[in-house]
Amino acid sequence: MNLDINNDFIHKKIDEYIMGLYKTGLVTDRNLLNEYSKQLHGLRIREIFDAPGDARITPNGFLEYCKENIYLQMMRNGEYYIDEVLFHEFSHVINSFHKSLRGPNSFMIEEAIEEKMDNFTTADLLREEDKILYNQDPCFGVILLDEFVAQSVAQELVIAKYNEFSKVNQRRYTKNGLNAYQERPYTTRISEPPYALTTSLGDYQEFDLPARRFIDKHLHISYREFVKRAINYDLLRNMISNLDYEEAEEMYNDLCYMGLIDQALANHRGFIKVTDPKDPVSNPKNIYKAFERVLKK
Repeated sequence: MNLDINNDFIHKKIDEYIMGLYKTGLVTDRNLLNEYSKQLHGLRIREIFDAPGDARITPNGFLEYCKENIYLQMMRNGEYYIDEVLFHEFSHVINSFHKSLRGPNSFMIEEAIEEKMDNFTTADLLREEDKILYNQDPCFGVILLDEFVAQSVAQELVIAKYNEFSKVNQRRYTKNGLNAYQERPYTTRISEPPYALTTSLGDYQEFDLPARRFIDKHLHISYREFVKRAINYDLLRNMISNLDYEEAEEMYNDLCYMGLIDQALANHRGFIKVTDPKDPVSNPKNIYKAFERVLKK
């Protein structure tokens, strides 16, 4: 493959990403775009080897990528894939959900929700059917939302880029990548029994319906508007500040169940290793219950 992924290549992709945000209307504030450009160009970049994934943003501010894994996926899926991977990781950096979990200004989610519930501990307020959520952290549910936003932004920019490419070259672009973003049935293997879902995501397919259900239930806005707010404002803090007692309790439980799904997928992909049999993540029947609980109408 002729493509050479290196620091110069990634910095050019950052410029392309910033322009893509503006062209698609996801971010139109030029001051904010300049701020995001500085943040992204300030990332430290390094190649890693023998990694379970393609790329990641580390807690200490590195963009790490595994060239071998990216090349393999590009051969399987098409040239769009490098854009999806990098645009996804760039979107973590500018995403308010991601920022709420990292750095000196991280938002103490559980404490904020408990304050809304008159300082009762969240564990005291769990219903009997929710007891598997003891000691669960709602932050993992925020990670699910973070991944949903990052993947949604990446896909919108990829679609815009390759649609433009198609027009310029006077041909229809039919790589697997654009087909992978069509709504389709998807059955996950992280639960027992396997859970039947639908998704339009090319990655983190298990997160699509839970995130959409969360948006419908707690925000009542379009999915694209949710994504826009997540990369333009401190959406999580705003969400929690507007909750009443009952809404806070319900959001807490939803985030914890979504966190089980997040951790189960991370364990399945080898990003973490769950070894404690008492951990609810280790029992795929709990993950099925989590899907049932999060997706119920």
